[in-house]
This record gives sequence, C-alpha cells and structure tokens, in this order.
Amino acid sequence: MKRKILPLAGLLILGLLLPSLVLAGDTGKIMGTVTDARTGDPLPGANVILEGTTMGAASDRGGVFIILNVPPRSYNMAVSVVGYTTTRVQNVIVNVDLTTIQDVALEETVLEGQVIVVTAARPLVERAATNVTRTLRLEDFQNLPMRSYSEIVASQPGVVFLGDRMHVRGGREDEIAWYVDGVYVNDLRTGEPQGEVPINSVEEISYQSGGFNAEYGFANSGVIHTTTRTGRRSYNINGEFVTDSWLSQDDENLGAYSYGYNVGNLGLSGPVPGLENKLKFFLTGEWREMKDRRPSLGEHPVLVDIGDSAGVAEITTTTGPLPHNYEKNWMFNGNVLVDLRPIQIKLGGHYWNADFEEYDQHRSLLEETLAHMATDEEFSWSTYGKITHTLNPNTFYTATFSYHSHGSERGDGILGRNIYDYGDNNDTLTTPDGIYSNGIWNAFLPEPGTNPGEPFRFGSGIFDSISVYDDYYLNRSSSWGLKFDGTSQMWDVHEFKAGFEYRYNTLRRYSVTRPMQIAGTLADNPPDSAADVRAAYRVGYTDNFGYPIYFGDWGEQPVDPDDTIDDDTDPDNAKHPVIVSAYVQDKIEISDLVLNLGLRWDMMDAKDKRLVDPYHIPLNEFGFIELDSLEDTEAQHNFSPRVGIGFPVTDRTVFHAQFGKFVQQPQLAFLYTGWDYMAGQISQGNQVEIGNPDLKPTKTTQYEVGLSQQVGDNAAVDISAFYKEIRDLIVLRNRYEAHPNTYPQYQNGDYGSVKGLSVNFDMRRTERISAHASYTLQFAGGTGSTSGSDFYVTWIGREYYPTFVAPLDFDQRHTGSVNLDIRSKPDDGPVLMGGHPLGRMGLNLNWSFGSGLPYTPKRIADTIFQARFSTAFPEGAINSAYTDWTHQMDMKLDKTFEVGGVDFDAYVWVINLLGTENPFSRKFDRWNYNMDIGNTDYRGIYEATGSAEDNGWLSTPEGQSWLAANGGAPAEAQYRAFINHPYNWGTPRQIRLGLRFDFNP
Repeated sequence: MKRKILPLAGLLILGLLLPSLVLAGDTGKIMGTVTDARTGDPLPGANVILEGTTMGAASDRGGVFIILNVPPRSYNMAVSVVGYTTTRVQNVIVNVDLTTIQDVALEETVLEGQVIVVTAARPLVERAATNVTRTLRLEDFQNLPMRSYSEIVASQPGVVFLGDRMHVRGGREDEIAWYVDGVYVNDLRTGEPQGEVPINSVEEISYQSGGFNAEYGFANSGVIHTTTRTGRRSYNINGEFVTDSWLSQDDENLGAYSYGYNVGNLGLSGPVPGLENKLKFFLTGEWREMKDRRPSLGEHPVLVDIGDSAGVAEITTTTGPLPHNYEKNWMFNGNVLVDLRPIQIKLGGHYWNADFEEYDQHRSLLEETLAHMATDEEFSWSTYGKITHTLNPNTFYTATFSYHSHGSERGDGILGRNIYDYGDNNDTLTTPDGIYSNGIWNAFLPEPGTNPGEPFRFGSGIFDSISVYDDYYLNRSSSWGLKFDGTSQMWDVHEFKAGFEYRYNTLRRYSVTRPMQIAGTLADNPPDSAADVRAAYRVGYTDNFGYPIYFGDWGEQPVDPDDTIDDDTDPDNAKHPVIVSAYVQDKIEISDLVLNLGLRWDMMDAKDKRLVDPYHIPLNEFGFIELDSLEDTEAQHNFSPRVGIGFPVTDRTVFHAQFGKFVQQPQLAFLYTGWDYMAGQISQGNQVEIGNPDLKPTKTTQYEVGLSQQVGDNAAVDISAFYKEIRDLIVLRNRYEAHPNTYPQYQNGDYGSVKGLSVNFDMRRTERISAHASYTLQFAGGTGSTSGSDFYVTWIGREYYPTFVAPLDFDQRHTGSVNLDIRSKPDDGPVLMGGHPLGRMGLNLNWSFGSGLPYTPKRIADTIFQARFSTAFPEGAINSAYTDWTHQMDMKLDKTFEVGGVDFDAYVWVINLLGTENPFSRKFDRWNYNMDIGNTDYRGIYEATGSAEDNGWLSTPEGQSWLAANGGAPAEAQYRAFINHPYNWGTPRQIRLGLRFDFNP
C-alpha cells in the first residue's frame, strides 16, 4: 500500500481552513488488520463491530480497519466476513488519546454459526505513545488502598507532594491541567483543581508527565484526564459504604483511633425504557464526613485546669482526632448519552460541596474560642453539552459548550458574613439614620475592635482566650467556553486534528483581612457620609472587585454574594479575562514510526486597567488613585510547537523522543487587586501583595527520550529521561522607590531547570499476582520555589533577590512506589459448606517512599512571638540541608461473594499499616502567603534544628529568660505543646471497613 506523509506546512494550512474548535480529547481509537489465519493474506470487507454499541468499521483492501471516536473502556469486538468463522475478541481496552492495535486472524468456516472467542491481552507497551502516559482503569484502582484520584496520581512517576500540593517533574503546583470528561476543571484564580468526582463514577484516569500533544494547553508539567462512566445497554446499580466508626475516638485500639470517617455512595446506570438503543444514562452521588479532616501522628494540647488569672493554666497533650477539624462533602456526577448515529449528543456535569473547619492551635484550649474558629465553605460545579457528528467512517467533529463555577468563603464560625459585628461589643452602630442594631455582638470584647487577652494564664499569648477570628474572604469565579473539535483519519496513517477554543471568565473577590478594626474605627468616628464608611473599610484592609467595598447604607449589612458590581465603567467591576487558543496536529502512524506534529496558539487578555507608570501612582485628595493614570491592558500571544516521535522497533520494543514548547497562564489571582485596596496599602507603605494584569505566561522548553521494553510475556520496563527549562515564573518583586512608597508587585522573573530519570515496571496478572513499581530520580532547581519566595526580601525594601539556581522546596531527589496485588481464583482453597471461602479474595499492598525535602539552615529564633522576618535569617546556603527519608505501607484486604445475584466486596483498608512515624518533612514556613486564605501556618520541620518538635529557642538565654518571667514549668509545657504542632507530623494508622456491591438486574 502506498503511504503518503503530508508535509507539516500543508497540514497547518488545512487546519486553519477547517471550521473546527477543540479543548481536550476524551476518546481513543481502535485500528488493526484482518487477515486469513492460514495464509496471512489481508481480508477486505470484514465487518468489525463493538458489541453493545453502534460503533464499527469495515476493513479496506489491505485488510485495515479503523474505528474513531471510541470512549475509553473495555469492549467485546466481533469480526466477521463471508466464508470465515466469526471471531469475538473480548476485553479490547481503549484509552484516551491512544491507539489500540488489535489485529485479527480469521479461520475458514467449518461449522455454520460457530464463533471463536479470544481474550485480548492488555498491551504492556503502548506503541502509539510518544511521551510518558500512564492509564489506570476502574478495575485497577478499585483494588488500591486509596479512594481519590489525586491519591492515585500521587503514586505515579515524577510526582512530589508537599502537604496537599502536587508537583509534577519539578513544576509548581499550578502547572498541572485537570480535566473531567474533556472539561478543564482547574480554578483559574489559583490554578488548582477544584472539587472531586465520586471514585465509583470513574472509568479511567490518564496521567501524562509532560510531552503532551498540542491539543492540551494551560499546563507546563502534567495533564490528568479523568473520564467518567456512561450508561450501557443493561442496567447497573452499585454502591459502597466505608467507615472507621467501629473504633473509638477517645481510646486507641489496634494502634488506631476513629477519626469519624464515613463515606457512602450510590450509582445507577442503564438505558431509558423504550429507547434502549438510543438513550442511556449514568448517575452517581457520594456523601462523606470526617471529624478530623487531616489525621496526624502528633499530639495536640488539651486543657486540664484553667486555674485563676494569676496563675498559668495546666495543659496536657493527647493523640487522636483534632477538635473542630471536621469536613463534610456532597458530590454528584452524571451524564446522558443520546445515540442518533451519525449524531451523538452527550449532556453531563458534576457538583461538589465542602463544608469544613480548620484546626487552629492558638484557639484549641477553650471551647468558647473553638466556636469562633474559622469555618469554610467551597463548591464547584460544571456542566457541558457535546454534539458529535460522524461525517464518514474516517471523519467526525465535536461541538461543545461548557460552564464551570467555583466559590470559596471563610469567616468566623459564629459571625460569618456579618463584617461589622466582628469588632462590635455593644450591638450599636451610630449613623446619620439613627442607631443600628441587629442582635449580634461580642460581649467579651473589652472595647470595639479589640480581642481580650489573658496573656499570663495562656503563656503570654501562646494560646488565645475567647476571641474573634479576625479575617474574612469570599471568592467567586466562573467560566463558560465554546469549542469545536475536528478529527480526520487520512490515508490510513494520518490522524489529523485541528481546533479553536474560546473561554470567557468572571472573577469576583471580597476580602477583609482585619474586619475587627472596622467596628473600632466607626465607633471612634461615627460615619457622616459614605466616604467615612469607605475609609473605615479601607482601614480593615478590604480588597474588593465584583463586589462593593461594603454592604448596606453604612456597612451594617452582612456580605451578600448576590450583591455584585457589573458595570464596565466602575473600576471595582468584576474581572473578565478572555482566553482563546487554537491548534493543529497530525499523528502519523506507520509500522515502524509514530510521529506527533503540532502547533498551538494561546492568547490571554486580562481585560483590565493597568498603571501607565507603575513607579508613579498619583492619588487624589481622598487617597484614591486618579483614574486618568490607568490604561487598558494588552493581550498576550504565544505559539508552542510540539514534536513527539515513537519508534516501534518490534511489538515489544518502543523508543520515544519528545520536544515541546509549553506556556502556562498566570494564576488569575496574581493579576488583579482592588484599586481602593491598592491605594490604601501603598499610601501607608504596608507590606502587601499587589496584582499585575501585565503578567506574561510562564514558558517551558522540554526534552524527553525513553525506551519501553516488554520482558517475557507478562512484564515490561519503561525508562524515560527528561530535561526542562522554565522561564518567566511569577515572583514577588518591589517597585523600588516608587511614589508614594515602595511596594511589592507580582512580576515575571524567576527561573527554573529540572532534569531527571523515571523507571516504571509493570507485571500484568500472572496466575494470581500483578505488580507495579516506579522510581524517579530528579533534580529541581531555580531562583524561587513559589511566587512568594522573595516575600521577606521585599519586606526589607531592597533589591537583594536570588540570582543563582538553588534546590527548590519540592526538590525531592528520590521518589517511588511498589504495588503488589494478589487475587485468588473462585475455586481456590478448600471446600466448606459447598463453597470456597478463600476464593475471590485479594490482598493489595502499596509501599511509597521518598527522600527528604530541602530546607535552609537558619539561626535559632522564637517562632511564636517574634516578627515574621526575625525567623528568616539563614546560616547556610538556600535549601542546602535535607530532611530524612519517609516511607509508608498501606493495605487493602478484600473478599468478594455473591448473595441473591448481587456481587458484594467486603474489605479492610489500613492506612500506614506499620504505624511509621513520619514527620511532615517540609520546612516550616510561618507566614507562607496564600491568596485564598491570607496568612496561615504551613507546618513542618524547624529549619534551625531540622526537628519537627523543637525550634531550639527555649534552650537559648532569651528563651530561659522568657520562662523565668512567665511561670516556669507550666509555661514551658504550653510552649513545647504549641511548637510540637500535630500538623508537623504525617498520617497515623487508620483502619477502615468497607462494603461495596454491584448488581446487574
């Protein structure tokens, strides 16, 4: 057969002419050759059908067949042609963005009606992959001792976890694109994934650690694509319940406590009656609650005797669940598939909600103070409609509309949205309209805007007496997008794609960093005008856009998320950045070569105002920015070529190589700051972070080479080496000697480079055992680990920024995991009462390990009372020391049995089976700034000592003097209990029981 390879230039031109738009692919394809089993000759005209669907193809003159646009899952494929016996190939697995090769050899007919059944072996080497791609299916992760897809991805090569933040191949946490059913679900404000889908609704998880095709954007490090299940021609009901409530929350049993973990889910799928061949649905929902959302090996303080005001309160420490650290979740996922071949319509969406409290060590002694602990609520939901039109067996296009919304809110557990009441001690607000009261106030406040204190009794400020949580924020973001996707298989060897996407975003923010000061200011100076109220809210560090600076006539009303500003002439209007992208791509697949060629274009327009001169900020007589000093921002344009090459030397050996340019849009939270907030902070010379709508995307150049080799019939090894260079990373830098004051603003400036080697070993099930192991060696260096790495430098007010490459905070040199799965067959073991009690049993062991993380040796200093920059003085090179190695073994033991036609799977799930005492092996950063929640503690080892339980200060003369002045031994007990924070330690042993059922009526 004559093969033609169209030049790339021609493909680009053709792609630009196609009326097609795209985001991320969520289907794969099947191709193969039908031959005569005796002679090996190709068989044209063979019918290839995927049973239970309307998908299929006919082989051409060369016996080649191609089935495009196949949703990922396992299929039975029937192949028939006149004069030959029909062959049914079972378990043909299709993965997103990959080609499943399934050749079929037919035998001549001997008996009419005979069907030969064969089972397809899952390929160990992906011949069509030109980068590192790991695909896990439902049957894979159901056996694992984990339940979320982020945990599953964490065991993949190149992944480093820093607390709850994931880094892939040395990239920052916002450099990962998360897709659910082809819809991008990252929160554009922070770049982090938002929400979850119930794990029992997931069909497949695809993980790519760099080198992805041109159709993928908004990612520099990794792409994680989750595909949910769809309905089939038969009904299915499934569910699961998991709990640790059989244990005690107060007493340790079997080395474990109950942490109040309970999960229940239910799924239903199948055809709509009367429309079995046309309309199918899938619905699932999950409820989850945790009394302690972050279980810890560490101890937490408990009040024994409060004593009198002249003494020091007596405390002790204990293990077990943390108080006021709960979380409750609801999540739903569903879709409807309408099959009107050649047109398919898919409607779907998901919803996720979280209501939780965050444990606060300062507030942990008194129940009255715990009641005022911060309460959070988050939600995320998305919906999409997708129309796929198959023009002919080799060409189809998809049109998609999607909408995604995310919200987060945090405030005092009692006062919530009532901003004025945070500092109100007498339920009185004097206004020109009279006295306002709403029945909400804090009688314990000694005066408006001031928390009480018993400094001596509670360690001179180590722990809080009853007090208000003095912070509030509300964030809302949404995005709607339109996209078309066109795919055409040309001349058997070219799979051509081209596309374009448009996304319109809306961001709103309302943040009051010091709400208590508002009541104090208005009590001292009762407002006579709106300008007075506005000034008071500026004193409270109010940052707003898309919402007014205060609610009600005089700031007396609670925050109302529906009271928005949508006026383009108002400088505090909501932000509406626009993102547009397009790409063309050709995947060329011939017998000894796979070539991925692509070009991507990305445009981002902040659609905001910027300062004409960022070093000169004119303020009017009221302290507000002169509007004529602002001008419109300009759009950013970037082109990214991608080349991937695969060399299938044999069906057992594949080389691959990849080169690509990637761009990562900045977190939108770094672009925007309310103009009132900016003017107020700069005029006072405060140390704050100012957004920059002129930020450019971060740019990455990546190279990768690798080899996949099948070993024997049931195992394979994959080795990949990679290098990438990262420029224009976001960093906080001063506008030095600006007028009226120097101020810090997010700018492009950091640099990074990463090099490494990943090794994967897979052994598919052989008799009763399957295994997987991975190991990554990588070196991640740069001038800054986060956008806030230079926070202390900007505070000093000079220009002493790092200009040399040092290990990044997530430079974990060695990471890996080993997974062993042992499953008995149904008739294994002795017979008892007519059954096999040891049959259908499984044991899964997952061992993960990692070397230490870097930190900068620093001088010993107090980490509770002293100003934040006083703990930042280094005594060694940046990140020159490393914490110890950590490791953890998790286990799942299950037994499957049938009752009344229903399959049940009962299991025991043990986290940290060996009870390994791992410290939380990252450095303690007392004031690591987070745009969502303001200043918060990110715990870990103390850089002065390398210890998770001691900062070393009490051993210094200053520390001894403090003890002598504050009560001696009881004060020391309080201090040591506080610095040995439970979040300084890793997860404890947890034992959960679960029952899963699956019913096909």
